[in-house]
Formats: sequence, structure tokens, C-alpha cells
Amino acid sequence: MQARNRRAVSMAMAALALAGCATTSVPYGLFDGAGNAHSDPLVADIKVVGVDGKAPEEGGLGTVKLTPGVHVLWLVAQPAGNQLRGTHNTGGQTMEVGIKVEACMRYSYFARHADPLPDRPWQIVSKGEQAIPGCKPVAPVAPAR
Repeated sequence: MQARNRRAVSMAMAALALAGCATTSVPYGLFDGAGNAHSDPLVADIKVVGVDGKAPEEGGLGTVKLTPGVHVLWLVAQPAGNQLRGTHNTGGQTMEVGIKVEACMRYSYFARHADPLPDRPWQIVSKGEQAIPGCKPVAPVAPAR
């Protein structure tokens, strides 16, 4: 009888350990505003300076990891023709945008300036969406009965 109980306890512990692993691998999405090397001098990278009213954990240099759901991002464009290479003084206009993030998706954007002079209006332009390689969305878990 004791061997049976030990086995049941061992199996329960293993199930709890696996459940703990499953809950720590939270699916995510990415906002990517970096790597916009274009010949167009009015195109530039975007820096994320705020996510849902807080500073981004990664520092906002180009790519920021986001949980699935709706977020409000505060963005600043690099000066026209510049790409992110470490910390820059953007000195540009801040833009607030809403984004709906799906698990395991990368959302790529760039800034298009109105002209090459500093502190001029700019607009955010989508480069598209793509699945993040190796990321697998977690299926919803049915509630216990």
C-alpha cells in the first residue's frame, strides 16, 4: 500500500512540476521598429519609450516583447535617415498608438518623416506581420471540474 501511495505522490509531484513549466513559458508578440536600412533618407527606426504607461523592460531600442492583447505604445522616431545603433537622442515628436498583439507574431514598422529636417512630423508605416520562429502559442487549459 505504501508503494502505491509513493507512486501516486510521485506522479502528482511530476504533474505539478510540468504544470509549473507550462505556466512560465508565456507566449508573446514583438513590436519591431529597428533595422530599417533603406536608401530613402526619410525612413528611420522607431524607439518605444512607453508601453501601457510604463517604460519598456528592454529599454525600447527597436524591438519590444509584448504579452498578447491590446497595448498603448508611446513611440519616437529616430531622425530621418538614422537607424538604431545603441542609445540616441531622438529629439522627435512622440506618437501614441494602439496595437493588438497576437501570440507568436512579430509586427514590423518604420517611421516615414515628412522631410529630413529635425523635429518634423512623421508617420508610422507597417512593414507587415510574421510568425516568430520557434514560438508556439499555448492552447487554453480547460477548467478543472
